[in-house]
Amino acid sequence: TDFANVSTPAITAIKDFFYTTVRDWFAKVTGFELDSYVALSASSYGYTDRLLCHDDELEERLIAFVLYLTPDWTERDGGSLDIFHTDGSVFFICEQHLILNSICFQKELKDKIIASQNSILGYDTVYEVTQ
Repeated sequence: TDFANVSTPAITAIKDFFYTTVRDWFAKVTGFELDSYVALSASSYGYTDRLLCHDDELEERLIAFVLYLTPDWTERDGGSLDIFHTDGSVFFICEQHLILNSICFQKELKDKIIASQNSILGYDTVYEVTQ
């Protein structure tokens, strides 16, 4: 669901948070000059769903990100985010309450990231979501 045309109170609060706090934090951490536009959408993956390998590279996009909201997720549940190294950079922010202040650089050729509630992953690379 593209959030551009959704204006419920909850979605509006999420959009406001990402349009200001999160965007400013990404700019500070990456050193990128970001404009005010932030594209937001939501996806829900059910049993056996997957997202094939692709990139999120659009001409105006500098950073793509995933925010995990699923509680108690394990590798056994499937649905890992598999990151493929390209010339881009990958960073994973592991925080419990969206404080968004620590960063850990991924150095593997391919990383398998299991969802962790209230963590956000920002990347400039090729990825897929497994079954």
